[in-house]
Amino acid sequence: MLSRSNLWIVSCVAVSPLLVACADVGGASGDDGNVEVASAVRGQCAIMAPGTSPTIVPNGAGSPWIVSYQASSGTLNEYDSISNDTGLGMFPGTSPASAATSRAPSIFLQSTAFQANTTVLYVGGSSTGLGMFPGTNPAIAAIPTPVNTPPRFITAFQANTTELFVDGANLRYGMDSRTSPSIAGLPGGYEVAFQANTHELFLVGTAENRNTGLGMMPGTNPSIASAPDGTYAYAFQANTGELFVNGVNTRFGMAAGTSPSIAALGGGNYEVVFQANTGTLFAVGTIVSINTGLGMDPRSSPSITALGTGGFEAAMQANTHQLYVWGSGTQYAGVPVCDRF
Repeated sequence: MLSRSNLWIVSCVAVSPLLVACADVGGASGDDGNVEVASAVRGQCAIMAPGTSPTIVPNGAGSPWIVSYQASSGTLNEYDSISNDTGLGMFPGTSPASAATSRAPSIFLQSTAFQANTTVLYVGGSSTGLGMFPGTNPAIAAIPTPVNTPPRFITAFQANTTELFVDGANLRYGMDSRTSPSIAGLPGGYEVAFQANTHELFLVGTAENRNTGLGMMPGTNPSIASAPDGTYAYAFQANTGELFVNGVNTRFGMAAGTSPSIAALGGGNYEVVFQANTGTLFAVGTIVSINTGLGMDPRSSPSITALGTGGFEAAMQANTHQLYVWGSGTQYAGVPVCDRF
């Protein structure tokens, strides 16, 4: 049940210019048997599959972001100004990942990756044929490229061998079998953060390759993000249950089994969102540090993105299973994501 102390109730109406479709996930069924499920009825607020997490990326054309999520129907949905049910079935309990790259002012191209209900990795609506460890989530990032060249997206995931795969190649690193990696695109390369099978945070990529020696809470996932200046930042839940950012303990307690999300803003600046041990959405960083008071599904984690216009926006699953957004783009008010007609 909702209470005033853990969720601000906002009527399901258009309160901000939410999104313009720029999605690239089509209705391809692939040859691996991905089951297409009937589309949900439009005209209502977005309801998520319990325990799953949304992903949010920047967008242009007058709308600042796009959100992708597993709907209560078990299919991949995307939200622009209305909900778009792709009809692509997702593995129960998993969450998609999206990335975006800027091609010009206010123009972004996006791609989404997810674990299909066949446990195969899908990218851009098509099957890669690569088997994932059941119940884990992929990561995807855009590697910066000149505006007159095709965009390049790169994925990272835990394969069904429990090893880390990046861009389809086995890096031979063993992962905690319940966890998922995170990837950031860098000029000419990438950096991946993941929980190894030793329960320590590893950083692997073209910038550095090392075991940080920092212990992670088993079953949780780190987050890494890059800024336009080529720097990156990372966050994770330590084995003490506290939030660490760039290796430093913030002393904020996190909800058990949940993971943070970080947006790198450049110049050493960042913003992190996470589910606190109070069950509410917290934000910590150089723009704002606040307990939003928004109650979250106890098994879900939020997502955050830097906006092309400056600032950030976060998405989360509320304790009502509704999809909510919160951030500078919505004047720091929790807004339920609903169809607009």
